[in-house]
Amino acid sequence: MKIKLIRKYLLKIQDVIDHKKILWRYVFLLKRIKEKVRSGQKIRVLFLATEGAKWNYDSLYNELKKDKLFEPLLLYSPRAKSEHQTESDIKKNYAFYKKRYPEIQLGYDIKTKTYVNLKIFAPDIVFYTQPWEIYQLHGIKKVSHYALTCYSPYPLAESPETLIVNLKKFHFNLWKHFVIADEVKEQYRKELNYTLSSIVVTGHPKLDVYLTPYQDSNKKYVIYAPHTSFPCNSWSKCATFEWNGLHILKYAQTHPEFNWVFKPHPDVYANLIRNKIMTKQEVDEYYQAWNSLGLYYDTGDYFSIFQDSECLITDCISFLGEYFPTQKPVIHLRSKFTVNYMALNQEIIKHYYQAWDLKELDLHLKNILENKLDPMKQERLDCLYQMKLGTSSAAQNIINHIKQEIGA
Repeated sequence: MKIKLIRKYLLKIQDVIDHKKILWRYVFLLKRIKEKVRSGQKIRVLFLATEGAKWNYDSLYNELKKDKLFEPLLLYSPRAKSEHQTESDIKKNYAFYKKRYPEIQLGYDIKTKTYVNLKIFAPDIVFYTQPWEIYQLHGIKKVSHYALTCYSPYPLAESPETLIVNLKKFHFNLWKHFVIADEVKEQYRKELNYTLSSIVVTGHPKLDVYLTPYQDSNKKYVIYAPHTSFPCNSWSKCATFEWNGLHILKYAQTHPEFNWVFKPHPDVYANLIRNKIMTKQEVDEYYQAWNSLGLYYDTGDYFSIFQDSECLITDCISFLGEYFPTQKPVIHLRSKFTVNYMALNQEIIKHYYQAWDLKELDLHLKNILENKLDPMKQERLDCLYQMKLGTSSAAQNIINHIKQEIGA
């Protein structure tokens, strides 16, 4: 027991030492970048892309390409040591990026299963897509030797528990952590004593899609988007598939008049099997049933589906905020095990239809889909207006902040 405590204490000391070293590196890196700016050289910004479903830098990457000061690079690197990243998953994710960005490069060799050292691309700044399962060579401890590090969360706002898990290993050592709103920054400060100047309020790049007028195709999709954080294997514990997954499929099968979209979290398939919620055959049959019924959608460019929809049925934390600017109703599937939501989502979900059991779920399905009732619509519009989500370019705000910091 004493040995474990001593080891834990020593690891904390090492974390503090590493953190101070990283901050000092940033001081010298920033000085070097400012010199590049003064000499008219381009600043190389590398985006480390992982799963396509979590890509959130589309607007930022494209805005940087337009700016003469920057040279953005896109590199695909799969999650490290993850059973979810099979060779098939890697090829599918890379194909997603390659279709959107033909210039993308690989940071991983599928044949040899080895990662490329980011240093060979000579980046000045590196943007991470997610804090999870980053290969050690691509981690902040290594990258901070030659590049400043940045992150904008792939969900609109990560929960306090996410930051606690990754505080020292990732968030705490970032050069810049771009967050969506003052409420989020304040919650980080209050709950985590996270007072670093690295946190910058800019809005969220994902929501920039709502700045462009959208031509409604009148598809009127009904989206079912289950999450993968089952209570038995996750700290967030928001997944509710066990009590409603089969029920929602049955409802969809009896109501083919609606234009259904099945949009599961990328890890749902594997975790249903791993946690013995369903057998592989049952999961295959379940997914095939949705394929036969409507549209199975598993890629990251899902905002057109959001905008073409009439309702979202979900327990996915990130979608709660991302869908809000559509102004359309959400049936929020609830789990009694769920940990705290961020303050931003706590306010948003007040204006959604909560379903804690099948009785409440059926009531909302009937009222919203069959009877076309949405009594909370005005509440959502008022809240959206007050929050001003998606009303300014987060990408441009991030670029402006970086320019200010590097003396451009």
